[in-house]
Amino acid sequence: MVASPTKPIPLPSHRKYGLRPVLIVLAVLSSMAIWLTYISMRRPYIGKTDPETGCRFTFTLASYWTPVKLSKPGYSEKLDHFAYALPKPPLFQIWFEQNVLHRTSHPDTFPMLKNEIQIVSGDQIRNGNRSTFRAFVLQDDYPTPRQPGFAEPPGTTVLEETHLLVAGQPALWRETSAKIPPNTIISGAMRSAPSKFYTDTLVVKIKGKDLWFAVVGTAYDDHQREIQNEVRAVGDSLRIEGVGGK
Repeated sequence: MVASPTKPIPLPSHRKYGLRPVLIVLAVLSSMAIWLTYISMRRPYIGKTDPETGCRFTFTLASYWTPVKLSKPGYSEKLDHFAYALPKPPLFQIWFEQNVLHRTSHPDTFPMLKNEIQIVSGDQIRNGNRSTFRAFVLQDDYPTPRQPGFAEPPGTTVLEETHLLVAGQPALWRETSAKIPPNTIISGAMRSAPSKFYTDTLVVKIKGKDLWFAVVGTAYDDHQREIQNEVRAVGDSLRIEGVGGK
């Protein structure tokens, strides 16, 4: 009797396909790790040297913020002036909102109110009568809103106003909110309920010199915490360098 040759035993197909979910999970985790690394990176910025004092400001900003082109130089001369906006949503999110959620894009009712951060430096004298920093006076060397006359939107509520030291210099932290009426269009979508618009302001004044630095973050409810944290992070990274000035 001749023994028949042994046949290879076929492997269960489910073993081969069982690797697919593992590979998908690994790919997702790798993408998340790359994204988290990217958003945690901060870019260094070095401001212009002030010709009067010989000082300049340096700070860092999260790398995912998008620079905004300033439409005009403004009504007063500034030493530094940067503006940054949150990045635009991914194309898939835009497609999903338009084709699945059927959200139609509309112009904003309040186009001047944006989710963004502005960083400004300068002085009170050479920047003219409408200088950003002329809205503040010194109280025991600390910047304080000039009252009366400090310009704010109607219905503004002061949530916090604190004096502190930033980079060893007197500073002001101020957080406010203003109500936005219901049934208004904000960021392309109609909001039926009342909304709030927040402003987080950090103002720093160098002792004994007419040189100021400010970070102002503006945000709607859905991005308020993110933008507030970035304003604080800029303040934590702030350094003031004297470069042979007076």
